[in-house]
Amino acid sequence: MLRIDVNSSENGKGYKIPEDNPFINDSCCAPETFAYGFRNPWRYSFDPKGRLIVADVGQDLWEEVSIVERGKNYGWNIKEASHCFEPKRNCKQEGLIDPIYEYGREEGQSITGGYVYSNSLISDLNGKYIFADFVSGRIWALDLPDESTQPAKKVYSLGKWPLLISSFGKDAAGKVYLSDFGSGKIYRIDRSKN
Repeated sequence: MLRIDVNSSENGKGYKIPEDNPFINDSCCAPETFAYGFRNPWRYSFDPKGRLIVADVGQDLWEEVSIVERGKNYGWNIKEASHCFEPKRNCKQEGLIDPIYEYGREEGQSITGGYVYSNSLISDLNGKYIFADFVSGRIWALDLPDESTQPAKKVYSLGKWPLLISSFGKDAAGKVYLSDFGSGKIYRIDRSKN
């Protein structure tokens, strides 16, 4: 995951590298690197505390949600979510950060990251991170942990829908929307009329 300042430029580049990037003076990584060990981050957002939340699409078996910290390794391709990937057993896990939440193929196959809901329209969702699975059409909300290395406090199912949820959006009032790749329609997360 890269972090650059697009409002400035230096060394003939169309951007500047922030001076507090973790690898700016380390030959191990490109100086633009903020964190690494992700397979295929599919959407990210910031929670009310300013923490970066990323949904990462897995390879074979697991999808994951992580709270990203500067300079940390989130494990790919040694681990897929919190499970050894290569090798399948007894992989070296020291220094690798586990996700706050993961789910397997029985729940879905391609995570779509979302937003923290921050509107009183649905008070039960206020402060919860909403995300979905593109393939299964499932939508969840989770209580974010206090620390980025702790698991999610609780996860709630918001149902399974006949949608290919490819992205989320959030308006100025804190309401969350989702887009259906199949129909091209946009839906607002709302209370059930039933």
